[in-house]
Amino acid sequence: MLIAAALTAAVCGCASRARQVNEGDLESAIQAASETPSANSWQLSNGLLVYYMKDAELPLVSGLLLMKGGKLWDEQGAVVAALGDQMRQGGAGEFGAEKLDQELDRLSAAISSGFGQEAGRVSFSCLKQDLHKVFPRFADVIQRPRFEADRLELWKIQALDGIRRRIDDPDTVAGSAFGQLIYGDRGYGRVPVSSDVVKISRLELLKAHRHLVRPNQAVLALSGDIEQEEVRALIERYLGGWERRASDLEAPFTEFRSAPPGIYFIEQELAQATIIAGSQGVVWRTPDFAAIDAFNNIFGSGSFGSRLMQTVRTKLGLAYGVYGVIAPNMYRGKNIIGFQTKAASAGEALYAGLSELNKMQTEAPSNYELIETKQALLNSYIFGVDHPSQIVERAAQYKLLGFPDSHDQEYLNKVRDLTPEEIKQVAASRWDITQLIIVVVGNEEAYQSLSQVIQQEGSPLKGMSIRKARFTEKLEL
Repeated sequence: MLIAAALTAAVCGCASRARQVNEGDLESAIQAASETPSANSWQLSNGLLVYYMKDAELPLVSGLLLMKGGKLWDEQGAVVAALGDQMRQGGAGEFGAEKLDQELDRLSAAISSGFGQEAGRVSFSCLKQDLHKVFPRFADVIQRPRFEADRLELWKIQALDGIRRRIDDPDTVAGSAFGQLIYGDRGYGRVPVSSDVVKISRLELLKAHRHLVRPNQAVLALSGDIEQEEVRALIERYLGGWERRASDLEAPFTEFRSAPPGIYFIEQELAQATIIAGSQGVVWRTPDFAAIDAFNNIFGSGSFGSRLMQTVRTKLGLAYGVYGVIAPNMYRGKNIIGFQTKAASAGEALYAGLSELNKMQTEAPSNYELIETKQALLNSYIFGVDHPSQIVERAAQYKLLGFPDSHDQEYLNKVRDLTPEEIKQVAASRWDITQLIIVVVGNEEAYQSLSQVIQQEGSPLKGMSIRKARFTEKLEL
């Protein structure tokens, strides 16, 4: 998810809508985008791939290590989450946890670590003059984490408190339940519970580290005010001895099974209803990936100009914020629409959002919407490669995802050549309203509102079932 989140944000979150656009603007944007400089790259004998770009604007250096493998590979529930936090927080090499904290504070430097669903990351940033003090600590966090007992216990206390508090946050309740329902209780749908956290030991973290942290499936992106020769020597000295694994990481569990379509209602005494609707989605690099981005921008990710915002918020006043996107992942993405609304308007707001989706499936966007969206996507691309650190990190993400070197140029060409019919086809082929899983967290008034709309003639929810469910630490059917 770390990679997916970064790339989705780059394509969707920054795609603000221009007020006036024309074909000349598009050609200028494509030309500017095609002139993005490339990062220098090389590979160590242990398989670690490095991307580097000099940036002399400020006396700073930053680096990001991405590693294939994450929570999808965790059959125990919470070990990989703990691993990601404790690689940095539990001390590393000769530096205990407290000493490492103090050293980084003294140098005004930062090192962080974490694992998402599909990949892990360790990053650092520091002043140029302190690089030779910070980079060895960065290398220690990667290769020699200490996993000190007191820090692990503190993490477990905090994790258990977070699990207990889930039920107090309707967004967390709805999101966790939605993941379980569309993916099942493994992989992307796995929701850690208290018993998963309690049994985590230092030995389990050491095993997970050995399993997931490997140079031959990792990519290092580094940029800053430092010459390439110095970078090469530093990386070779501190990461050249990182032991290569004899085989690649095995594929994770990917046999995701969705629950039956319908409305799953979790009752809570709240004035607002929280609603998430969607289904399993696509992987990265589907043939229509550019048309998917265009659909997202028009339908639900283009800020205030999106159709969902214009209809559900601006026209009907049913929600403060609403979004809807096709979000790819490495192994299985998701289609998702989400918002909060007054309990009494839960059915009406859901009706309005799905009606807008149905309109996208049956009516192609206007030429003006198309040109406006092309400009937004191209601008988003340009802003996403505006700085050397963005360029090297993007290259590292692409390599980990298996994208070809031609991906960006292919993407830009596809955006330029998009037609309204292609966007309509994405809406029609990638969404099936009759197969949606809808999670609603709300009170009895919200339930009654939904009960009415599923009986209404012409409603996209007509005939859909409503099933009540419980949520304690996770969804219980």
